[in-house]
Amino acid sequence: MKDFMSFGDLFALSLPGLPSSLSGFAKRANAEGWRANPALFRKASGRDGGGGFEYHISLLPKAAQARLAMIRAGASEETTREAKAKKEALWARWNRLSKDHKAICETRLKVLHRVEELVRDRAIRREAAVAIATYDAGVQKSAYYEWRKLTEGFDPEDHLAALAPAFTGTDGTLIDLAECHPDAWAFLASDYLRPEKPSFSACYRRLQKVSKKQKWVPIPSERTLRRRMESEVGKAAILLKRDGKDKARALVPAQRRSRAHFHAMQATNMDGHKIDVFVSVPWAKKPVRFYLIGIQDLYSGMILSHRLAEAETWEAVRLVIGDIGGALRHS
Repeated sequence: MKDFMSFGDLFALSLPGLPSSLSGFAKRANAEGWRANPALFRKASGRDGGGGFEYHISLLPKAAQARLAMIRAGASEETTREAKAKKEALWARWNRLSKDHKAICETRLKVLHRVEELVRDRAIRREAAVAIATYDAGVQKSAYYEWRKLTEGFDPEDHLAALAPAFTGTDGTLIDLAECHPDAWAFLASDYLRPEKPSFSACYRRLQKVSKKQKWVPIPSERTLRRRMESEVGKAAILLKRDGKDKARALVPAQRRSRAHFHAMQATNMDGHKIDVFVSVPWAKKPVRFYLIGIQDLYSGMILSHRLAEAETWEAVRLVIGDIGGALRHS
């Protein structure tokens, strides 16, 4: 199997991420220094006098290398199905993005395209092209390499969706989570959220074994699924399922009331209490229990007025309220 290929061979395969003309290949090779390492190029076989060269496939973009590997391997039906599922999941995530997040993706893609244009059209070395494009966009050079890494292994038409930003879920923005087969996610959640408290890594290993048998795709990385568990299920629900109600209750501190912001007579409360004493009264044959109905000043705790009544009736309540006026006049 050939590890060195000529421009003509590469052009005939129409690999992603490569120029669409033979002259474009020559410019690309010159700009990226494909002949800088003697071990990565050689004189084409059957050529005399240095008329053509062959280049090692490691010089190709990751997407082109991946497509070439699929072509050579025959791209089995299962591999094609998995690639299609991955592509659909990528764009499904893209469709859930807000307009602002989609604009971020477009900005990142413009920087990547700008670098390729400078390398292709102006024959500028890639390092210089990166410096120019990132300076014009107002971003660090390291950002370019991070974004380029996000697009590795994807076809050019999928680069926009692959550049979706990652945010934490605590600030109300999108969290960067890859798609997961719904049955696989349900299996992982039921395995992890139980009183036996298995480790997440153990649950993920079991998921990998079952997903191979059931042909569940796609299955994200362990780290991605851990983030999704924390984001969608939440710390409180995880603690409740794995440690019980008492542990989950400890997450919520007891409420403490304060009266420091009040001043006298700014606010009052009214309540009634059934006294635990039986009293004989002339108008009843059996002993009765009276209600103590009172109004209290919240700032000082002082009882402003109170009355005894057989029941918390509206007449008793109105009389207690009316007594406040007398209490204020004598204070």
